[in-house]
Amino acid sequence: MYMKNLILLIGLIIGSMSLNAQDVVLEESVPDSLVEPKFGPNYRHFIHTFYNFGVMVTESAEATAVKAYKSGYQLPIGIRYKYKLNNHVALGTDIYYKWSWIYFDTERSSSSVYTQEMYNIGSWGLSPYLRINVGKRGNTLGKFIDLFAYGDINSMRHYFYEQETNSLDPMLLGNYAEKVEVNYKKLSFMNTYNYGAGVRIGWKSYSFFAQYRLNELLLENEVPANLNAGEVPMLLVGFELGL
Repeated sequence: MYMKNLILLIGLIIGSMSLNAQDVVLEESVPDSLVEPKFGPNYRHFIHTFYNFGVMVTESAEATAVKAYKSGYQLPIGIRYKYKLNNHVALGTDIYYKWSWIYFDTERSSSSVYTQEMYNIGSWGLSPYLRINVGKRGNTLGKFIDLFAYGDINSMRHYFYEQETNSLDPMLLGNYAEKVEVNYKKLSFMNTYNYGAGVRIGWKSYSFFAQYRLNELLLENEVPANLNAGEVPMLLVGFELGL
């Protein structure tokens, strides 16, 4: 009887050990599907293209001004890099090329001979930014606020005007010209660089921005008298699309 009880006890102990046995895992490979990717809208690194359209905020010119600005626009196209620091903060920079058009008011007497008169500027630019993320977003850009600075190199600096005329053009051997277009390049009275700061408020691929240029675009001591319309508007607001 004692032997049977001993055998039964040993059997129960062995069965219990087998039921509660656990494997000690010293090393185990984790499937790739469980590792967070490094690249993506809400991961460590993200790169995308962007396009924006900005409008200069022009002011009413003084009646005594020789010329006046009517409107101004810019169109940058570039690449944006974002580096995620944590769930709330990211850093990044933009690299872009930007076209700017600043139109003169051809209703003014000093510009009334022109059907179009403008500055045309092409710039390479760099814009670092600090991003503050707002709310939950999953693997998307979500809601964000960017504080940015920018610096441009104005590689193209043109003054252009268009004029309709019926006057004799000696270069056409007696024929009459219906239109004249004149383009002055590499303007010596226009700064070769710009710099400024701004703010951008966005949701996923869409954002609105405002930026302010901190330096003078026109060199006052070199501006020809016949182009004296004052400094080019410094404040610009616009809309941006990121893809």
